[in-house]
Amino acid sequence: MGSCNSIPQPAEDTILAALFSFKNYVSRKLKYKRELKRNIDSLKAELKRLIEVKNDLLRRVDNEEKQPQRERLSQVQGWLTRVADTLTEVDELITDSSEEVERLCLGGFCYKNYKYASFSFGKRVAKKLEVVKSLKEEGGEFRVVADRRPDDPVDDQIPSEPTVGLESTFDEVWRCYEEDQVKIIGLYGRGGVGKTALLNQIYNKIRETSADIILIRISATNKNLENIQDEIGENLRLYDESWKNKSSLEKAKDILRILKTKKFVLLLDDIWEWVDLTEAGVPLSDSNAVSKVFFTTRLLMNVCGRMKPHMIPVECLGHENALKLFLSTVGDWALGSHPEIPSLAETMAKECGGLPLGLIKVAEAMTHKKTPQEWDYAINEFQRMGHEYSGMQEVYRVLRSSYDHLPKDPIIQSCFLYCSLFSKNHIISKRDLIDCWIGRRFLDDKHVAQNKGYHIIGILLHAGLLEEEDDDRVKINGITRDLALWLIINDKGKENVFVNTGAGLTEAPEAGEWGGLTGVSMMENQVEILPERPSAHCLEDLFLNDNNLKVINGGFFTFMSCLTILRLSNNRSLTELPPEISILVSLQHLDLSRTGIKELREELRALSKLRCLILEDTPALQTISQPLISNFLMLRVLRMLECGALSQNGESLVGEVICLQRLNSLDISLNGSSALQRLLTSHRLLSCLESVCLQNLTQTRFIRVLLADLKNLKKLHILDCENLEELQIICEDGLENTEGFCGFRNLCEVKIRACSKLKDLTWLILATSLRRIVISDCPEMEELISVGRLVDFPERVRGRIPFKKLEFLALRGLQNLKSINENALPFLKLKEIEVIGCPQLKTLPLDSESSKEGGIVIKGEQQWWDGLRWEDPTISSTFDPFFKPWW
Repeated sequence: MGSCNSIPQPAEDTILAALFSFKNYVSRKLKYKRELKRNIDSLKAELKRLIEVKNDLLRRVDNEEKQPQRERLSQVQGWLTRVADTLTEVDELITDSSEEVERLCLGGFCYKNYKYASFSFGKRVAKKLEVVKSLKEEGGEFRVVADRRPDDPVDDQIPSEPTVGLESTFDEVWRCYEEDQVKIIGLYGRGGVGKTALLNQIYNKIRETSADIILIRISATNKNLENIQDEIGENLRLYDESWKNKSSLEKAKDILRILKTKKFVLLLDDIWEWVDLTEAGVPLSDSNAVSKVFFTTRLLMNVCGRMKPHMIPVECLGHENALKLFLSTVGDWALGSHPEIPSLAETMAKECGGLPLGLIKVAEAMTHKKTPQEWDYAINEFQRMGHEYSGMQEVYRVLRSSYDHLPKDPIIQSCFLYCSLFSKNHIISKRDLIDCWIGRRFLDDKHVAQNKGYHIIGILLHAGLLEEEDDDRVKINGITRDLALWLIINDKGKENVFVNTGAGLTEAPEAGEWGGLTGVSMMENQVEILPERPSAHCLEDLFLNDNNLKVINGGFFTFMSCLTILRLSNNRSLTELPPEISILVSLQHLDLSRTGIKELREELRALSKLRCLILEDTPALQTISQPLISNFLMLRVLRMLECGALSQNGESLVGEVICLQRLNSLDISLNGSSALQRLLTSHRLLSCLESVCLQNLTQTRFIRVLLADLKNLKKLHILDCENLEELQIICEDGLENTEGFCGFRNLCEVKIRACSKLKDLTWLILATSLRRIVISDCPEMEELISVGRLVDFPERVRGRIPFKKLEFLALRGLQNLKSINENALPFLKLKEIEVIGCPQLKTLPLDSESSKEGGIVIKGEQQWWDGLRWEDPTISSTFDPFFKPWW
């Protein structure tokens, strides 16, 4: 039994633990009191350092927030708030600290006055010291103190009018935006067509739907890489004094550092030259899939090809949408002023050619006009003198940029301005246009003049200053034509051209109104009478084509010694030229095509500077004074296809043509075998051939010609050659092994008629650019492309797929024709086939690729159609029954 004074073990442990805890408690309390003075001194020192850190941070924050769209980080603001609260608390402690220290006695181990004895003050000082140290360290760790303020999705939108008629284009752009694999999206089109308006709408929609994306919109007009970098830097709030001194590479690094971790959309408006976005610092290959680049441009050739974007054309409005935009801009007040005004408004809208900017500006000028008389007058002025119409001046200033950004070659600009002499929306043969440029000496004397002409046409097409009608023709729309006139007047300070085309004129200006004019165009009118002796000392260009001229009086040319271009084509009633044409000693281009001229007399010998002579489709022209053609030693272009004189004196005229050493472009009709044989003696003349019609070669069974001699041939007609058995195209030895071998690369039209002994046209496989084939009345023809005859051609040619560019094929009266080609072919461009009088042709060689561009119209007899077999039943075609006898 234990002693009554003994304590159980568990109770003893509890007591010892309690005593130990009490000891620690007293020790901590004594420590707080013992170290109070030292802690207060440390608190004051740390507080001073904390204030220094706070001030430094505030200065950085202030500098950042001076920049637009920048605000401090929430973490920074939270830290500053905590520091402010702590400073207040510490100030209170320090204020009370002097009194607390005075109460200490015994070296700080007890209070002088016991009733004030407290350990809490010392504890509070120690704890606050730790807080101050922690805040000081945290404040020194902020590397970034501010960021871009999130944009307000409503307030940050760009003002943009609704784009009438461009809804489908907008939808296509938006689909591309939502596709991850599409990084760069380009909008291209002529000035004033609505590209900027579409870009603004894209910006606004992205702003509405994606608040977390950085949007950067830049007007890139006339800006180089560094200018664009500066605008990107400004949008990213990088632009400051230090930015100005950085190199392009340093700026690119700064831009890349921010954008590579962000979702962004960069919108570049009105780019005129290629921009290397990677060099600018814009990440594309490795950036987030949401990141995109949009841009607009007028120069498809200069910009789009190198940036390799997904390109979307923005085109002029169709009639319905153009009228809708025009009427909505004019407004109900003007439209409702008179019942006739809506129809007059439609007429006015048509003159704008569907160009949205033109429609808007012209409509705005008409909003206050409320009588039909005012509208009639405005329409007449716009049609007659559109380049001076007040409502279009701003439009021309916008469109001028396309002209100003043409390559810095005055020849290219001159070639465009020359188009001002043509009618609005007139469809111009590319060759005719180039012929005029050659006659005007815009193109040099070398053989490359023709190629350079096509090169310039390509530049004008890509700049939106010409429109391509098809491979052979272009068009200048009304607004662009008036722009050219506007440029002539504004650049030269005076109006020195008279252009009034397609206006129904029956009389030319009076003789006294020609003074000072350098160009006159009255094409496409009904002019019958020309004035006597107009004062035209300065006149260089005269367009009188497509009129009703019957006679030109002798005095008309009296004062035109400077005249360079004279176009009289399409005056069918004009039968003779006055002897006074010999006055035109400066003339370099004379166009008499499609006139009723019967004779070219010896007076024309005075025109020794002629560079272009156009006599196409002049069947009435039976007499050409000899020698006359050979007198034109400066001639570069001679067009005599379907010229009547060649049927009378073909061989002698060919002899004269051979004398023209500077000739590089020839169209000619040859009637009879002797004229052909004379032509075949000149390899140089053969190489000039662009169009040739061979007719009535009664004594010719074979035509042998080197392929190299016909490299420029575009059109070939062979008519009424009843004894012709074969056209042999000789490929020179080794030619098939050269990289440049491509056959008749320019031949686009072939017409064969009444050649009763021809069995095939296998040589057509050499014509890779054929667009039109018409074959009729060849009863012995069995195949177009003969497999057996392919062995006569180089191996490289045999595997070639013919007719890829063919658009029209007519086969008429070929009673024995069984095959066009042994295998089905991809007729990628074919629009129409006409088969009449070919009873043995049971199949058409069309494969599934042939209908890709909208289907084929097939014309023929119903019986033939019913028996036709299809190698591919999926071909999309439409049958048009032909009921008339094919003959």
